[in-house]
Amino acid sequence: MLLTVGNKDIPPPAWHHWYKPGHHRHKRSGYYGSKQTLKECIRRVNHVIEGIFHSGGPGEYGFSLCGIIALELSLMASMTATSHQELILDQFTRQAIPFSNAKTIADESALRLLVEFSRAGPQDSVLDVACGGGLVVCAFAKVVQHATGIDVTPAMLDRSRALARDEGLSNVSWKQGDVESLPYPDGAFTIVVSRFTFHHFQNPLAVLKEMVRVCAPNGHVVVADVAVSTDAAKAAEFNRMEILRDPSHVRAMQASELRELFRSAGLPEPRATAYELRDELENLLRRSFPNPGDEQKIREIFAASALDDRLGIPVRRQESRIHYAYPVAVLAALKPPSELSGAAAK
Repeated sequence: MLLTVGNKDIPPPAWHHWYKPGHHRHKRSGYYGSKQTLKECIRRVNHVIEGIFHSGGPGEYGFSLCGIIALELSLMASMTATSHQELILDQFTRQAIPFSNAKTIADESALRLLVEFSRAGPQDSVLDVACGGGLVVCAFAKVVQHATGIDVTPAMLDRSRALARDEGLSNVSWKQGDVESLPYPDGAFTIVVSRFTFHHFQNPLAVLKEMVRVCAPNGHVVVADVAVSTDAAKAAEFNRMEILRDPSHVRAMQASELRELFRSAGLPEPRATAYELRDELENLLRRSFPNPGDEQKIREIFAASALDDRLGIPVRRQESRIHYAYPVAVLAALKPPSELSGAAAK
């Protein structure tokens, strides 16, 4: 593969060695993942670019601004999907049990809110997109005719099956698959839901459009996710911290951005409600798997936020403990008749 930058083709040896998946062994799990991810590649490209400008000239490659952008876009296009998929599988293989068992995630009142807000009933068929450990599927299965979960991580699906067995649920099914290309026909479900997932998606609109596609007309599309501050600097700091805490994190959005996604996917203005995930920081870190050395950085960010609100979320210190609350937005929209939905999405 050649990268054309300015007036020069750069062969793979000049750049491809910057990205080396499979060279980092995580100390806790022994899992081999990506040490030099997309962000590192882009950082190195930017470092080269800075050197070019500081040296007073573009050098042999004849770099232009367009060429620089082309180089970064080429790197993103060729590496993003693979590296992010590795991070997802790495993180959620290890998180399968601690994430599913966390009191804030398994909280019955929050699950009940999601089921009731979707207006679920005994005739409904539900799909949970990126279902994780099956908590949402099992909560719906107690109310609806059938509930299905799809996820890319085998360990999460194993956890889901175990949970369904423990709860004696037989009206559930599970599938491993890609959420950007759901393996179901149009209109297959009356409720399509996804919880705590959109901040992991590189293309959340593509996922939401797939959710809309497999939802029946007059069915409900429901998304619940962490919602960041409307202050851009605080939102950016929150996302920076979350990437340290969970390297598979992409970007949590403002509630207004989530609403705009619904409109862009051809849905009407969604109904909305909200709640908070409240816990202690050390509990959060116990179910997280940051890179070695990053735990202390996260503690320092939370401690600073207790003083200056840099994360844009409620954070308070009580003696040696730090308490936090993640705001969660829940949005739901009724899928209009297919001809209206198609017209809106164009």
